[in-house]
Amino acid sequence: MDASNTNTNEVARTDQAVTGRVDMKSEQIRFLYRNATTGLFVNLALALLVVWILWQRVPQQVLMYWFGTLMLISALRGLKFARFRTLQPDDSSMPGWLLAFIIGSTLTGLIWGSLIWLFSPFENLEVPVFLAFTLGGLMAGAAAILGSVLAVYLAYILVIMGPITIWFLIQPDEIYLFMGVMLSVAIIAFVATGMIHRKALISSIILSNKLIDAKEEAEIANAAKSEFLARMSHKLRAPLGAIREFAQSHKVDMSYSDVHQKNTSDLLRASNQLQDSISNLLDLAKVEARMVNLNIITVDCAGLIQECIESVRPLALENDVRLDFHLQAPAGVTVMADHARLKQMLINLLGNACQYNRAGGSVTVSCMPADDGRVRISVQDTGIGISAEQAKNLFHSYQFSAHKDTILEGSGLGLMLVKQLAEMMAGKVGFDSTPGEGSLFWVELPGLQPL
Repeated sequence: MDASNTNTNEVARTDQAVTGRVDMKSEQIRFLYRNATTGLFVNLALALLVVWILWQRVPQQVLMYWFGTLMLISALRGLKFARFRTLQPDDSSMPGWLLAFIIGSTLTGLIWGSLIWLFSPFENLEVPVFLAFTLGGLMAGAAAILGSVLAVYLAYILVIMGPITIWFLIQPDEIYLFMGVMLSVAIIAFVATGMIHRKALISSIILSNKLIDAKEEAEIANAAKSEFLARMSHKLRAPLGAIREFAQSHKVDMSYSDVHQKNTSDLLRASNQLQDSISNLLDLAKVEARMVNLNIITVDCAGLIQECIESVRPLALENDVRLDFHLQAPAGVTVMADHARLKQMLINLLGNACQYNRAGGSVTVSCMPADDGRVRISVQDTGIGISAEQAKNLFHSYQFSAHKDTILEGSGLGLMLVKQLAEMMAGKVGFDSTPGEGSLFWVELPGLQPL
């Protein structure tokens, strides 16, 4: 039977995890159980205080019977609370748990409420006033917890404050009557306080559900976008490939005029840039859709960097930029990474550094040890740098690229892709830039000792 209930609870919790939202009434009951242990400790502390204060003022045997009964009920409730935390019951079983809580809290309240009648009559107001303040404090503290379910709190108020209020109201002395009226007013205030706490909890649950709904809608929309872009790979690349082949065939045909050759070169350059942008866009979509599988191996940093430099050398020559490489780590230093993706990341950084540099400028690639056994690969250029305003959204915005002395409308996809791929490989990226002097971008990845 227990195994069956456990399986049912697991299925229900799985369904709730999928939808994300929480049932209003069930969450109110869970709030009761999550915070009820605090109430038990408060009850214990107050009970000990009552025993200490009344020890010489009331029959001690009756007082100990009262204390023992309260502790027994509290212990049983504590076991019930522990079982709730262990089982983590689903929404369908919440009515039964609520009934158990009402019974337990009402019995506890009856024990507290019986104090005034157990030890009546009294020689003076000393003990009744003490009990009135004690029970009032107990009610005020319970509002924040029991107020989440108004029926529980109202029953608790009735059995705790009802007996002592009635006792004061039926006494012949006017001062007792006044105390009874004041306790009646206090009961109204307690009810109002409980309703305020309940309203605040309900508002919090509603807001939480709205946030969950909005998050799920955004995730669904983002997944649909990423899947769409990822599936568009062939449809985007096929016509672009035809354009590039056409431009390439005309470029090698020397029978065309110089003007035609220049136009063909411009077309080929533009198509190459468009292909890079499409590749970055599609790769970024795949990363966001969790469609990228990494093959983490040991990668020789120096060898990979040389490969990347050779890949971007034509772009560097075209932009009149010098490429340098400085190995500031022991020869044979390696990192744990996906070789192809790390190469893609570095080519992105090198391509940006060459494309958005000054004529006659330089790009320097460095490799050096970093903190925590990591290896840092950095790419430094002598471009115009990045302003503080542009730097705020550098790895998040789709609207940044620096070139010459202006800001062009670039996509920023390359940098976003570099960041996400680095994080997938347990690495991180960063940059430093001084406007007018250039920028330095770096990637840190887990490293190994030299081979």
